[in-house]
Amino acid sequence: MLIVSFIWSISANFDKIGIQASSTFQYIIFINMFVFMGISIFLFAKGKYKTSQIAKAKTNLILVGFFTAFGFFLQMTALSLTLVAYVIAIKRTSGMLTVLHGHLFFGEKHIKERMLGSVIMFIGVLLIILPW
Repeated sequence: MLIVSFIWSISANFDKIGIQASSTFQYIIFINMFVFMGISIFLFAKGKYKTSQIAKAKTNLILVGFFTAFGFFLQMTALSLTLVAYVIAIKRTSGMLTVLHGHLFFGEKHIKERMLGSVIMFIGVLLIILPW
């Protein structure tokens, strides 16, 4: 997770640079096209791309795609308006909601330990955001 956090901290800065070099909407379109082509090439090469599965899940894919695109648009708009550290810190507060949803809807165990970790992350966000 530390390696992933490190990579995300770098990529968020590249997102900000990309938005400043073009526009929010244009950056979102091109970055998603690039990711889509890369994943498609990988799946075709591995033989894991099955159009029958996509056809069955078309409605769900459209719904997930819509909400993902909307969230991505909000994130990139926020990046264009303020500092990268603030946006990413606020985005990470979703961890608390994720822990609660996992427990309530999927019956995940060890809720106390998970909530403790997410509360510590939330306190870190508050330390970054609040003026001292």
